[in-house]
Order: sequence, then structure tokens, then C-alpha cells
Amino acid sequence: MMLVRRGLKLTNHASEKLGLPLLSLFYPVNQHYSKQIHGRSDLRKFIDQVGSDPKDMKFWFRVFQHQDVNPSKPFAVVQIENNVFASTKHLHKLVESIDFLQQNGLCTVIVIGSDNNENTSQQLTENTVCMTEMLEQLGAKTRPFLNSAGLVTAKRDSVIGGRCSKIEVDVKPIIWSLSSNCIPIIASYYHDINGNPIYISPIDMVNEISLLLQPLKVMYINTQGGIVDKLENKVVSNVNFPNDLDVIHSFDEESKLKMMKITNLLKKLPYTSSAVITSADTVIRELFTHGGAGTLLKNYESLHSVKSLKDLDVNKLVELLEHSFQKHLKSHYILSLKDKLCKIYVTESYSAAAIITNESLVKDIPYLCKFAVLPENQGLGAGESLWHEIDRDFPALFWRSRNKNRINPWYFARAEGSWRSKKYTTFWYGIDDPKLSYNFIGHTNDIDSSFIEVEKLALS
Repeated sequence: MMLVRRGLKLTNHASEKLGLPLLSLFYPVNQHYSKQIHGRSDLRKFIDQVGSDPKDMKFWFRVFQHQDVNPSKPFAVVQIENNVFASTKHLHKLVESIDFLQQNGLCTVIVIGSDNNENTSQQLTENTVCMTEMLEQLGAKTRPFLNSAGLVTAKRDSVIGGRCSKIEVDVKPIIWSLSSNCIPIIASYYHDINGNPIYISPIDMVNEISLLLQPLKVMYINTQGGIVDKLENKVVSNVNFPNDLDVIHSFDEESKLKMMKITNLLKKLPYTSSAVITSADTVIRELFTHGGAGTLLKNYESLHSVKSLKDLDVNKLVELLEHSFQKHLKSHYILSLKDKLCKIYVTESYSAAAIITNESLVKDIPYLCKFAVLPENQGLGAGESLWHEIDRDFPALFWRSRNKNRINPWYFARAEGSWRSKKYTTFWYGIDDPKLSYNFIGHTNDIDSSFIEVEKLALS
């Protein structure tokens, strides 16, 4: 959801004038983080990459605060392709980004290598040393693994032609590095008992490590900036599973294989996790802005729609609504839905829901009575996925929101019309008849609140 401090527009000097670190204006960084954002140079680098829009910075740090503070759990597992090291400019930005994350408690695990036959042990070693030296020059602590022996065990009969297709990873050395506030940097090869180099698919290694450590982000850094749609010659911005599985089939074979591997990983990670394919110079922008800068891949939980309260768990629905709105529902609310319920959408885990009703005084135009997403799931795409289904099923809709609701900009972006009264703003789309809009504007002002207490937050 959109969380914006009204009227606040920051420049590079705004936080200095206020005497506060920039991000503390939006959300205090968790006290367990190893380091606070510090120094004017870090602040300016951050603003240079993401811009000065407060909603972008508050948005992501608010999400990070819901993550478990665990020194042995990485924020991200990152694959860096070999060709990234060919651009000094982009490499410097990547190193600064990783250092920035590390300084603020968002630890990363780095895997170096490419999924092609161009890997050599010398190249992988040189790139690992290069990344290690550049990070340590910025003051970061690292733990390079120049030979993955001890970390990786090849599964039986999986080594063909010097390449390993199936692996098992021992993450204890990685956890030890993270617990020591060090960045593990892993070259994707090892030597067998005869001293011959065995090359490992870095995607396989990243995915196996991610499966065991459950990071919030899995990142694949390349020089294209994402997955490129060769027909339209542009980067694909979003791929959402399972709805967009058919999109994968239009990609070239290399991209298709990569996407299928990522898809299989996301199925085994929490819904809060996501994968990103982006370029070396846009990592921070991809992480900290709504627009992003690469290809974001997410696996959304199943969304169900029902037309009767008998077809869902009413207790879980009530719990979701009360937790999302931070208020208690009036005792008669659920009973009041019985005769006017049109449809309820709810995610499989009851983390998000929408309730559509038929109002007797406004014929033929459904009313969005409730739209709720649990706080810990806000900003992770659940609301967007929910809205997509509503918009697809209902060509016309109206709803209301309190004037002080902080997510009203999100509603304005999805509405075709609105009217502000003393207490509420009424929104609608798909309605051209002024008489109809007049009727439901009056109706929304007359509807009693569903909640006992009158507080801030969403639709009521």
C-alpha cells in the first residue's frame, strides 16, 4: 500500500537541514541492525539512485521491518555473471549497493559465475578476488570461497564433461560468515579428488542456498538489465506466477530454462520472497522503488472467490479485517452481509480479502464494501493481485474511503471518478451516468461504519 507523508519532498540537503538520517524520517531502522545509515556520502548515493520520493524509501524499509532479525539469515542471495566484471563503472555501483545493504543489516550471499561453457577456474577466481578487494576497500568484511569444496557436494553420477548438474550445499560455513557480519563470496566451481575443476551452474547454487536459507530476495545480476522480450526489444518488468506461466514460453531457450528454475525455487519459498533479474547499476533502484529497474518475479498464493459465507472460514475473515483495519467489527456486520453479498475474494492464507455487495438503493452497481490486506503483506503485491481480479470481474464498481486514509492515492490511480464530502471520498469506475453517481455518492455518506471505533486506515 502507498504510505506517504503529505507534502514532504526531499532534496539531497533536506535531511541535513532536519538533522536526521533520511530513512529515519519515514521509519526507524530496526535497533538490531548492525549499523545505521551514516554519513552524507551514503545518503547522497542512495538518493542519486532511487530519487527523493518519500513513498519509495518508506515503502521498502517498512517491509524490511517485518522480516525476522536473524544474523544467520541473508536478506538476499545474489548471482553475479562473469560479464558484469567487464564494466568498471557498473561494477563499482554494484559493490557500493552491496556495501550499502550490508551496512544496514541487509546481509547478502554472493555467488559468482555464468550459466555457459565460458567459465574457467582462473576467471572465477579472479572475479571472486576482485569482488572481495573492492568490498573490503569500502570497509566491508568478506569471506571468499575461492574453491567451493566443503560447501558443495556433487550428487552421484551428476558430473559430465567437467560440469556438475546436481548438487548438495552445506550452508554451515555460509551461516558462520553471516553471523560474523561477513559477506560470503562464492566461486561456482570446485576441484575433484584428482585436482580437476568441476564447474557448477551458479543458478543451481543460488537456488539451493536460497532454498536452505529462505532469503527475502534472490537476485540475478546480468548486463541486460532483466529478461529481454526479443520481439518487442525491451525488458519484461514483471512475471507473476502462476498467472504468467504462459509468458515464459515466448522466451528464448536460455531464458526459458532460467525462468523455469526460478519458478521452481519460488514455489518452495514463502510468498513474501521474490526473485529479481537486473543490471549491476540498478540494484538499489530495483529494491527500493515501486517502479523497479529489472524483471521482478513473484509467486502469489492462490486467490479464491465465493458467493456465500458458508464457503469460507468466517472467523479467519473477521480476524483478517480487524487486524488490517486495527479496529473491532460491530457484531452484526457479518450477519448484514447475508442478504446483500455479491462476492468475496480471499487469498488461501487469509492474508488479503475483498467484499463486494449489492446495495438496495443503488441498483446494478456493485459496492466494494471492504478491501483489506494484512500489514505484513502490504506492499508485496497482494493488493494489486486482488484488485486485478476485481477489475476483471466487475466492469463497474464504487466504494468509499475516509478522507484521511493514507492509501487514497492508490485508489485515485484506479478510479475514473471521485467525490469528496466532509468525511469520505467516494470512488468509482465504469460509470458515466451522472444520475447514478449522484445516487451512490449520497448512499456512501449514509452507510454506517462497520467498526466500533473510528480510527485511521482503509475502507469502512
